[in-house]
Amino acid sequence: MPNACPNTAPTPSLDEAILRLRARRETGDLRSEAEFSGLSVLNLARRAQALGRLGPCDVDSLVQGVVRLVDALPGTRGDRP
Repeated sequence: MPNACPNTAPTPSLDEAILRLRARRETGDLRSEAEFSGLSVLNLARRAQALGRLGPCDVDSLVQGVVRLVDALPGTRGDRP
């Protein structure tokens, strides 16, 4: 029985996702709420994984969700009415 998580596309690792969000923050290409929320979720996932309370598939799902959400939002607040 394989231990691999079912995936349709490669997911960045937890550390890669955190680095990517930090890099976008430095270039100003990340909304402040996405920075706070995204980095918070990823850091909590890192801690839960270190405690053995979150498995690799769960971490991959969280990373994928955070990355997709942040990528879907523009870096500026110009999309608000």
